[in-house]
Amino acid sequence: MKAGDFTVKQTIRPVYTPPYLQEVELFRETTPDDQPGHAGPAPSPHTAKAQLARILASEIFAKAPVLRRLLDYLVHRTLEGGAPELKEYSIGVDVFDRGVEFDPRVDTMVRAEARRLRSKLVEYYRGPGQTDPILIDVPKGSYAATFRFADGALARDER
Repeated sequence: MKAGDFTVKQTIRPVYTPPYLQEVELFRETTPDDQPGHAGPAPSPHTAKAQLARILASEIFAKAPVLRRLLDYLVHRTLEGGAPELKEYSIGVDVFDRGVEFDPRVDTMVRAEARRLRSKLVEYYRGPGQTDPILIDVPKGSYAATFRFADGALARDER
C-alpha cells in the first residue's frame, strides 16, 4: 500500500430475530445482494395485508377474537405510518375499549395480550403458516408490526 491508501472496513449487523422466534428459524439471513443490516426488500402493504388475512383466517386465530382484533389493529396502524403512536394507552383505548381513565401502569392487559399474540404467531408459523411467503412479527419492546419475506420465499411482490 502506498501512503494515503486505506481500507474501509464495513460492519454488517446480522438481522435481528427476536429470541422467541429464534427456535422457529423463520427469518432469513442477509444475503450478498441485501443491504447490510437489512433482511432485503420489505413486502408491499398489499402483500402484508394478504398475509394478515391468511393469519386471521387460520384455525389458530379463529378461536382468539381478542388477538385477531389486536393483530389487525397493529398491522393496519403500522402500514398507515402510525407505528410511533402505538402505545399501551392508545391500544388499550382503541382495541380493548378501555375508557379514557385507562392507566397502563395499573392495567397490564395490553402487555399480556401482546405476549399472547407473539406466542400465537409462533404457533401459527410452526403449524399452518410454515410455508407462508411473508412473516408478520410484533417484536418485544414495540407494538409496531414488522413484515419480511420468509426464508426461501421468492422476493416477488405484487406491484
